[in-house]
Amino acid sequence: MLELNLDHVLLKREFEKTQLEPSWNLNRVGPIRDYDLWYIWEGEGAITLNDTRFPVSGGSCLLIRPGDYISGTHNPAKPILVTYLHFALLAEPQSVPDHYRNIHESTHFGYLLDRYVSQMRSKMYGSEWEAKWILMQLLLHLVREDMQPVRQFTAIQAMAEVVRYIHQYPARRHKINELAQRANYSAGYFGKKFKELYGQSVESYIIKVRMERADYLLKQSSMNVAEVADALGYPDVYFFSRQFKQYMGLPPSKAR
Repeated sequence: MLELNLDHVLLKREFEKTQLEPSWNLNRVGPIRDYDLWYIWEGEGAITLNDTRFPVSGGSCLLIRPGDYISGTHNPAKPILVTYLHFALLAEPQSVPDHYRNIHESTHFGYLLDRYVSQMRSKMYGSEWEAKWILMQLLLHLVREDMQPVRQFTAIQAMAEVVRYIHQYPARRHKINELAQRANYSAGYFGKKFKELYGQSVESYIIKVRMERADYLLKQSSMNVAEVADALGYPDVYFFSRQFKQYMGLPPSKAR
């Protein structure tokens, strides 16, 4: 696709960054005629392309090709925020990026998408040509994602840094999107990769770390149950006690 020059690219007026309605349900009868590039900023749903179902969340990206059949839906409680852009090619490309991926380096990619929408709305001289250049940068990003996937070792290093941070600050109200930013991943990819590497969700791991720290404080310090709960950010000592028993198998009063 990158061997094409800008004269081969025809930008369509169908583009937007938009929050889908809770009742959104896509079910096209016929095939797509041109190309669509979709990037999911947030939300949860599923897109089916040619009988293959792809779960989508923050960081998911789809390149829909001419001839593809598409349908989709999302969770009304977590509606999808999406940028989509539509384009055609006046020459047949030698290679085309894969249909689906999670964008690992999402900051620059998101900036390019926002810039594309801005240029397509602009009436300034040269705005459409700049939009074409931006589109080619977006496609280059996808090609690199396909050719050089993130290595497992790199993911392990990134996750290990986040785990060290969680252990260092067990009382903090850690937010998934903030932890994902520390690893330089989208929130959706971060959650999936964390569970793949550690066998549990990020939320469960954070609670586990807090309970292990609570167990240590109860056994190695003179702090009482209420003081330990407060030190770990639990304003409700009864909730802390229930959670401790759930994870450690006995009430905190019996942990000494």
